[in-house]
Amino acid sequence: MDSYLFTAKSHNKKTGPIPVTSAGKGDCSPSCPLLESGCYAAYSHIGVMWGKLTQTSAGESFKHGRASVKTVSWSTLCDKVKALPVAQLWRHNQMGDLPHNGGKIDKRKLNRLVKSNSGKRGFTYTHHNVLQSSHNREAVESANTAGFTINLSGNNLAHADLLAELGIGPVVAIGPESLAGQKSVKTPAGRVAVICPAVNGNVSCADCGLCQRQRDSIVVFPAHGAGRKFAANV
Repeated sequence: MDSYLFTAKSHNKKTGPIPVTSAGKGDCSPSCPLLESGCYAAYSHIGVMWGKLTQTSAGESFKHGRASVKTVSWSTLCDKVKALPVAQLWRHNQMGDLPHNGGKIDKRKLNRLVKSNSGKRGFTYTHHNVLQSSHNREAVESANTAGFTINLSGNNLAHADLLAELGIGPVVAIGPESLAGQKSVKTPAGRVAVICPAVNGNVSCADCGLCQRQRDSIVVFPAHGAGRKFAANV
């Protein structure tokens, strides 16, 4: 449906009170191993919202509990990002991925978002295929160079090593549940992998900001949510 959500102040404890956006399932990468099962966004109340967003056209509203939630177009979303205060930390896509055409990132749309982010501290994650697609590698590297942080999403620590070798942007990875409680581990190639601080304490994205930084360390998210068993084994 090409519709999106822009939330000026998130009520999600993990992100903290920062602006966040959401995209429908249509923007999800066809190469994502969690597309059919295991994605945290597919379960509970957020899964209900995600399904409604996916089925609602841009500019229209849907009911979520007692609230009426209005969707926006990509153009409007970019305008809202552009209007954010200078140096504002914000997260793109707490649900969904970057817009694409058959698995190829839509550079036109992404470039508009990157320009709107100028002077702000936006970050997101992508499962789009960058190992085999030079088109996607170029799109991601260009965005990171221009100041909009796109984290490459690894299916596991070994996959994260392969993504890190590309040198086009920071990397995150899914890890087993057993990593919760640890501060860091090493990847098979010996890279430092920091366990997401929000997993281990009363820290939110608003407090941390690690995923927005261009960095060498990999951030690991121990599998969580209703689909954690599947996610931990991709």
